[in-house]
Amino acid sequence: MTVRKSIDVSDTGLHINPTDQPNRVEKDLVVIFGPPAVGKMTVGRALEKITGYRLFHNHMSIDLALNFFGYEDEAYRPMVEGIREVVFKQFLNGNGKGLIFTFVWDLEDDYGFNYFDCLAELGYRVHLVELKATISALVVRNRSEKRLAEKPTKVNVVASEKNLMDWMSSKKLNTNWNDALHKRFEKYLYINNTHMAPEATAATIMDKFDFEVVDEI
Repeated sequence: MTVRKSIDVSDTGLHINPTDQPNRVEKDLVVIFGPPAVGKMTVGRALEKITGYRLFHNHMSIDLALNFFGYEDEAYRPMVEGIREVVFKQFLNGNGKGLIFTFVWDLEDDYGFNYFDCLAELGYRVHLVELKATISALVVRNRSEKRLAEKPTKVNVVASEKNLMDWMSSKKLNTNWNDALHKRFEKYLYINNTHMAPEATAATIMDKFDFEVVDEI
């Protein structure tokens, strides 16, 4: 996957040395992105069950870092990026078939483009899945028991809902109908999952990318 003529590795937090492991086998990476509460983690869980890929949702690194630092601490972001770098690099050394990563992406920032380019260079076959839902659906999902159970920082639903609204008004978290983002990537899928169950969304991803179904993980 190539979406930039040059890759600003320093902007991603990833440190890539192509000579580290030249015989490393490529693996699938499914990046599920979209606004907070759109269902990225839940869809990732459903996809994990039928593909055997492992889910690495963004709060696995965020919540771990928050055990030691606050959002405003200078060490917070490097720790989040460091955790992700270790997981992405070490997963390529293991026996896992593929990885599912969830991500909130401001589409007006080159960070995401550079990050996915770096992961492709690292040895992943990157598949992008964009999820979009109505504001009312996001508000309902933001209060779901499963979300609150897995993401401690979202337990204060008043604060998380305010954060959701702030992000929706200040950042571009979804493409528009006439955007050509999908043309910039070899493997890209847009899904409006407002009225779709997670299992149906996962099945759509399976069909699009022709992933194999596994009996058990």
